[in-house]
Amino acid sequence: MNIIKKKSFKILRWIIIFILIFPSFSYMQMAAPPANISSGINPSSGWITSTYGEPRPPGKPHTGIDIGIRREDLPPDVSVSKEGYIMEIGGDAIRGTYVKIKNRDGTISTYCHLDGTPTTIKRDYQIGEGYYVGPGATICKMDCTGHSSCNHLHYTIQDEYSYFLNPADYLGM
Repeated sequence: MNIIKKKSFKILRWIIIFILIFPSFSYMQMAAPPANISSGINPSSGWITSTYGEPRPPGKPHTGIDIGIRREDLPPDVSVSKEGYIMEIGGDAIRGTYVKIKNRDGTISTYCHLDGTPTTIKRDYQIGEGYYVGPGATICKMDCTGHSSCNHLHYTIQDEYSYFLNPADYLGM
């Protein structure tokens, strides 16, 4: 029993040393927006309920912004903030249903927690991978799919090197 406690203490000590030496070690990389990034339009109505970089359990920073609505409001449309080509329409347990767009300036916009499934989005909004979408084009409605507790849009921007950018800078907020 005493040997187990000593080994556990040693492991814990090495974890603490690692955290102290590499405090910015994270699953994601964040960067400042490049100078040539251009403004987009707000992707949905509502208000910002969570900002970029906020600490999230288990201590990882938030990769985008959340735009939420009141529970009694009807889910608003989600619009493309900047023109580009649809890279992917998919779904997973965390992001729910999502649409990923390669913008003309080289950035990648991702719209998460959308209504429906990838199949219904393609059918109902007549969009698909490779389709061009202009600013303001409706791609879906806000919903609560994936790891989410209420209707909101999780909106992220990444540069060409997959660094997360602050969407508020991108949208001119």
